[in-house]
This record gives sequence, structure tokens and C-alpha cells, in this order.
Amino acid sequence: MTILVGYQGEIGCYSEEAAIQYWGGNIKLTPHKTFEDVLSSLVHGDISHAILPIYNSIIGPIAACHQAMENYLGSSERIDSLPKISIPVKHALLCHKDSPLQEDDLSLISRIISHPAALLQCSDFITSLQKKYTSKDKSPTVIEFYDTAGAARFIQDKVWDVAIASERCAEVYGLRIIRRCIQDRTDNFTKFAILERSDIADISEITDHTLIGIRGAITIDEDTDQAISTATTELLSSILESNNLSKSDIISAVFTATSDIRAAFPAKHAREIGWNTVPMLCATEMEVNGALPMCIRVLLHVRKPSHHETVHHIYLRGARVLRPDISYSADNYILPKADLRSSIISL
Repeated sequence: MTILVGYQGEIGCYSEEAAIQYWGGNIKLTPHKTFEDVLSSLVHGDISHAILPIYNSIIGPIAACHQAMENYLGSSERIDSLPKISIPVKHALLCHKDSPLQEDDLSLISRIISHPAALLQCSDFITSLQKKYTSKDKSPTVIEFYDTAGAARFIQDKVWDVAIASERCAEVYGLRIIRRCIQDRTDNFTKFAILERSDIADISEITDHTLIGIRGAITIDEDTDQAISTATTELLSSILESNNLSKSDIISAVFTATSDIRAAFPAKHAREIGWNTVPMLCATEMEVNGALPMCIRVLLHVRKPSHHETVHHIYLRGARVLRPDISYSADNYILPKADLRSSIISL
């Protein structure tokens, strides 16, 4: 009987390699773009098994994957009890087969593209490369991609870009290997968890969800990057805390700012506290006579159980005057003492 296995990434990624090592040849592999997509397919019976990366020897736990799994499994303790497989991870620098780039001269690289986790695992190599060519007109730009194999496929028609991926990706996508083993440690490995549909905590509860919108707003005293950062962190943290949400529940976020706020995008600071995988948009609020100045607003689209509790819309500081009819009282809300910036997700 053929086993239907889902994984995050594209053909040639490390998750696919781990699946082949674990099950052998009697499997049908199905790639997915996100961890949530894999788990959703498992819940709905499109696949019978899933394989997901949970730990890397260089960067530690794969936080985004843990969040998605906890949302579906019910607790972090259930992750610990799952079967696991570890495979060595050796990253290579790949380029277009006809690219003029050579191993002994990488000065013409335009962009280095890969999954955020792979970029972190090769941070020493990337840093040394950027330092080496700081005297040039332009050092390489680092671009985060949703998958290492996807990055390899992306550069198939780009002669000045390089991808960090497995050597197998060079064969799969017709690329050339410029340099092998560029990871920070030669003993680099990633641990994968093996899931079956029966591992999901409560399938009926998971599938019985609805889409809701949550509003929020906050004011700042000055138009500075730090003020916008502090306010964005305070507002988003208050919304999550007051509504008993985690970042994995957020589908998307739309920010607006009054025209007197120009120092930074609120979405930039949302990413800095771990909202890396949430689609976000920033826009300018309409200019209306007498409108509240120096104000950041947000509309969150959230996935919650159909029997969810009352929605709490959060208006903080001077923004409390905007919607007293729907605003949840946040007088007793205390921003967590822990520095939220230390919890940045590393995919």
C-alpha cells in the first residue's frame, strides 16, 4: 500500500529527502507551501502522514513549525512523543548553469536567496562574503524565500542570483554548484517529526473554525522608529492576550497610519516580534478634518473556533476615544516584561 506523505517545500528540499529516508520508496510525496497547509491536508485526509522539521543543530527549534503543530496537536508535549528522524544538512551555493559566477570570484552576485533557516545556518559564509565585497559598488542582497528548493527553482533563469540549497537541487533544477558545504558547522543536522492523522488532537474542533475581524488602534507621541515599534508591539500583544490568540491564528493584518506618521511601517515592527509568516499591508488613513492625529490602526483577520468567546477590540492610549462603543477595556492590560523582540520566528 502506498503511503501518502505531505511536506513543506518543493521537490528537492530537505523534508523530501527525510521522507524518502524514513519510508523508503513506497510513498507518494505531496509538497505544500506552508506548515499549516501540510497539517490542514492531514486533517482533511488528503494525506495519511506528514513530516515536518522541528529542530536544527545550529539555530535550535524551528519556531514557526512548532507554533503550527501546537495549534493542531493541542500541546507542545504531544510533539515530544512523536517519532522522529534526523538527517545531515549540507548547504551548497547554486547558480544558473551558464552564469559567469565562479568559485574564486563571487563579487558579481546580485542576490543570495534561500529559506530563512538556511540563511541563518550559513550566516558566517554570508557575512564574510558581504564584508569581502563592501568596497564594490554593491554587496549581495539577502532575500528570504519560503523554501530552499523553491529558491533553487526561482533562479533557473537568473544568471546573477544564487540560491542556498541542497546539492540535489542542482540536479533537479539544472543548476551549477559554485561552492559546497557553506553551512556554519560541518555537523549541521535537522530533526523531523513524523505525524499521522490520529495524532491530531481533535479533528472536529480543528475544522470547526470561522473567520472574524478584530480592530485595534493606538496613538504615539512622536514620529520616530522607536515610538512606532513600541506602540505596534503594545497594540498587537494586547490584542492577542485579550482574545486568547496566538500568532498562528492570524490570517492577515491591515495597518493604517495617519499622514503625520512617516518614520517606519508598523508591519516592519510586527515582523520583528515574530509575525514573519503573516501577510500584512500598510496604508495611509484618510485625512478628515478633526481626526485623531498620530494614530496607528489595525484590522486583523483571525481564524477562531465557531463557538469563540466575545471578540475584544483594543483601543489604547489616546485612541480610546475612537470607538468607545466596541472597545474592550484594557486598563488592566500589562505588557509582558519579557523583551518580545527576543521571540523572533526563525523558519
